[in-house]
Amino acid sequence: MRKFFAYEFKKRMWTMIILTLICAVPYVVTTFVMDSTYEGYDYRLQMNVDHPMTPMTWMVWVELLIMCFVVPVLTFSFKMRKRTLDCYYALPIKKEKLFLVKTLIGLCTVFIPFTAAYFSGFFIVLLRLDGVYHLGWYFVQYLGLLFFGVCLFGFNSFTFTRANHPADGVVFMLAYTFVAFLVLLVFEVIGFAKWEHIEKMLYFISPAGNAHFMVNTEALIMYGAQDMVNNPSYTWNGWMFAIPAVYGVIGYTLLFTTLRFEKAENAEQNSDSWFGYRVLIPIYVACVLAFVGLVDSILWWVPLYFMIASVSVVLTVIYRRSFRIKGWYWLMLGIGHGVGMLLSFIMHLSVY
Repeated sequence: MRKFFAYEFKKRMWTMIILTLICAVPYVVTTFVMDSTYEGYDYRLQMNVDHPMTPMTWMVWVELLIMCFVVPVLTFSFKMRKRTLDCYYALPIKKEKLFLVKTLIGLCTVFIPFTAAYFSGFFIVLLRLDGVYHLGWYFVQYLGLLFFGVCLFGFNSFTFTRANHPADGVVFMLAYTFVAFLVLLVFEVIGFAKWEHIEKMLYFISPAGNAHFMVNTEALIMYGAQDMVNNPSYTWNGWMFAIPAVYGVIGYTLLFTTLRFEKAENAEQNSDSWFGYRVLIPIYVACVLAFVGLVDSILWWVPLYFMIASVSVVLTVIYRRSFRIKGWYWLMLGIGHGVGMLLSFIMHLSVY
């Protein structure tokens, strides 16, 4: 396993170097040329004062998010090509260890460029010696983003590997990013949603917990913790950590526990997993139909239902790569449409 890890790491080395340059150069240049402060009016002091500029760490955060979606594709696409998969499965190594090494290489591919970019910008700020920022919070932010990145990478790796084609895997990652939030939003609207509830539900969009963390820690780098009690932008809560952690645990657990059901002959076939289109399409159909209930005129319901039904059938044809849809898939679509129409009727009664 060590030799295999060393081989995979060496093979991925140039990718890591290129990603490091792509991530580090824009951030280093930005931190080098940017002003540390800007003059603005302070309503508490009733005068113009110097305010700290954003430390621009959001740039590296965006790069981290992009890599957590791109690197699973680079790492696990081997299982979707028969020739490549046969070569890997012929190695004298268990399937679990093979995927463990691939996962570790994927994490290295994400976090080596992220770490190099993050601290290269940090040292540029440190060398400026202007004393504007509270530098200790850089390390808190870095550790937090490591945590969120590990969780997001694990969840995306699982959802991507449910596919038998790379394009389907990308669709699965994007679909699972919003599916939990969408389902919860439907039931929240039915129960007369309040903004504070929806705000917490935003954490169920898989990268959203670290967005809140990122905003808070950037503010702490700029202003320190002295105004934490009075300034709501500093407010932290357990949701921003707990929900991404749950996503990560689910992702890594299912990634390895479902390996026993993986079959090499599925590569390049239709992506027919129960974690894929056959469930995602009915769920999205039901949720989208539910929001039709927000339309005040019932006369619009029939054309909207027909349009959504047509799109769902087209998507199923594309997913099956055939115009011949078996009865099982018609049943799943029917359940999705039935649940969606029921929810739309309930939502209409709740709102109007």
